[in-house]
Amino acid sequence: MKRMPLTPYPELRRLLQPGDVLLCRDRSALSRVIRAFQRAASAREPGWSHCALIDRLHGRVLVYESTFPKGRMMPLSEWLPGRHGGVYVGRPRSGWDAERACAYALDAHYRAYAWRDLLKYACWRLTGRWPGSRDNAHTLVCSELVGRALRAGGLRVPQPDPMLSPRDVAEAVALEWRLV
Repeated sequence: MKRMPLTPYPELRRLLQPGDVLLCRDRSALSRVIRAFQRAASAREPGWSHCALIDRLHGRVLVYESTFPKGRMMPLSEWLPGRHGGVYVGRPRSGWDAERACAYALDAHYRAYAWRDLLKYACWRLTGRWPGSRDNAHTLVCSELVGRALRAGGLRVPQPDPMLSPRDVAEAVALEWRLV
């Protein structure tokens, strides 16, 4: 991944568009585990631990994300503090419908976090077998929320594994700016 200069928040806030994707490498224990499994899958990448989707409503820049215990929508200005591992903005390539993607995220962002599926993903990474079935279509991890939203907008999002990962989402967008 190329090194990018930091983009000042006021400038980035002006540049962000609905459907842009936030990718980050947080420093929590869970984030380190997620990054480690992604590195195992692709040694050339440092691994992303979290992703979220940008929208604009009434002049505000909002973030849709799936996080424990359930997803949320919040202003970007409240989402950014505490993101010390690096935040990058990806812009989906042309030929898709950002409005439909954001509508999906708005409808689905409140769902419970799929922590059981995340544990199954870890087992799959360690053993090569997915233990049982997916828990529930009504639970999501961050990358599934963003990936499904992008797909709802008509963007192709690869899924080589049983569960979408932040890495899969990153492969569907072009990194444009570094924020933190």
